[in-house]
Amino acid sequence: MANNVLTSIPNHFTTQFDANWKHLVQQKNSRLREYVTIDSIQGKEKSYNQLDTATMAVITDRSVTTRISDQSMAKRWVRTQEYDTAKLVDEWDEAKLGEVVLPTSPIVQAHGNAYARTCDSVIISALQGDSYTGNTGTTAVSLPSSQKVGVQYVESGTAANSGLTIAKLRRAKFILDANEVDEEEERIIVMDPPAYGHGPNGESWVLEKQINELVGKAVALLDESEAFLLVNTYSLGFSSVLMYNLMRQHALAGDAIETSELCLEDGFGKLLPLGVVTTLKRGQKP
Repeated sequence: MANNVLTSIPNHFTTQFDANWKHLVQQKNSRLREYVTIDSIQGKEKSYNQLDTATMAVITDRSVTTRISDQSMAKRWVRTQEYDTAKLVDEWDEAKLGEVVLPTSPIVQAHGNAYARTCDSVIISALQGDSYTGNTGTTAVSLPSSQKVGVQYVESGTAANSGLTIAKLRRAKFILDANEVDEEEERIIVMDPPAYGHGPNGESWVLEKQINELVGKAVALLDESEAFLLVNTYSLGFSSVLMYNLMRQHALAGDAIETSELCLEDGFGKLLPLGVVTTLKRGQKP
């Protein structure tokens, strides 16, 4: 009898379930939406009028007829694209699952997170994709190669894919300056440097040793009145305090510095550190 009881006990072990819902590690906010123009469209598409530059001409004679020159104009088109995500919730789920079906539930929050990530994806795709011009918006215009910094760009020596380098940041700033980008337009630098790597000439790259130089030179490229810099570090050697102090060391007095931790929650509810995200905002409220 005793043996039977002992061997059957495991069949009656209880199972416990968590009543709360936790989000997996994910990007929850759009990092780029506030840096683009937000507009509403009634219909399937909208055109935006553009004026080309004008050129002055030298007057060589007295009392001559004023010369009339044409003004070059263009249209840039934007077309709508629908996105959605939906989860089916049964009428009995409120009683069975609790807060998961409420308007402020984790499911609704997950939809908001998906929207934020989609915003960034659409913005990045638009930067790299074609624009459409012309009276009917059917002429595709690609971003010229002269407006891009190639992955193999080097200031000198043999071209090689060396990842993100100070030389590429300088080249990007040169392109913006050469094209007379409006000074009122905020310039943004988003960096996700590798922990280890090699340069085009075999130079060794170790983030922990060269992060100070990287951040310092990136900050030096920022506009003095308004700018945004984001540095993502996936190295356990950096704490949020260290990154805050490092960014503050190179920042201007009025710059707003923020840090946040990248974490992963394990099966026991413990947060495991993955890295630190550090942002510098200039000319903005913290």
